[in-house]
Amino acid sequence: MTERQQQILKAIIQKYINTAQAVSSEAVVSHYGLNISPATARNEMKELEEKGYLYQPHTSAGRIPTEKAYHFYIKNLQEINRNLAGRKRRKNLTEIISSLEDKDLSDALREITHFLAEESENLAFGGIKELREFHCAGLSNLLKEPEFRDTEILTSVVRLVEQVDRYMEKIFSAIPFQETRIFIGKQNPLAKFKQTSLIVTACRLPRKKHGLLAILGPTRMRYELNVGLLNQVKDYIEELW
Repeated sequence: MTERQQQILKAIIQKYINTAQAVSSEAVVSHYGLNISPATARNEMKELEEKGYLYQPHTSAGRIPTEKAYHFYIKNLQEINRNLAGRKRRKNLTEIISSLEDKDLSDALREITHFLAEESENLAFGGIKELREFHCAGLSNLLKEPEFRDTEILTSVVRLVEQVDRYMEKIFSAIPFQETRIFIGKQNPLAKFKQTSLIVTACRLPRKKHGLLAILGPTRMRYELNVGLLNQVKDYIEELW
């Protein structure tokens, strides 16, 4: 892939993450300041489609990123920001984690899960391996996304929420302790649809227990934000506990 194709592909992915609409060559050129004509952008986009990074839902429509495109995007991110944007978020997180020291571990995990759902605007999970206890929050966030208007996908996610204990056992066995993993589309062990992605991190909890935090959303989720969010929550938990 040429450098120009990489720039175009990143621009399309970023645009699609924000709009959930197929991206035209005109949009790529006008919104991202690429010093090329729309005709040149169209030719490059056609080549990216032939390489499997884009697809065209309709003949007259723009292009949409494929799973292969998201793998490229994540692999080539220069830096995953471990800091949450804005002082308000950092303050809220500090207050929440600090207040957990005197709380029951289960109650603390429930609050953290709700915090993750609110900040990510996706579906969040939290679990304690040894207690086989799991929480989830944020289903209403997914209902706002166009990807989840598909009945089959929505049914799968609702079933996941209803049977979260069983499904989360799969996740504990899917990632090594202390690591953060991203599962895109059909790699997602919880909902095997190309329209969803899952980010998971395993963390150390008090009394030698292992915890798990996860965010599930559409494949066009804001990966930098969500990875940074999970990593910082994990860092706060492990520092204070």
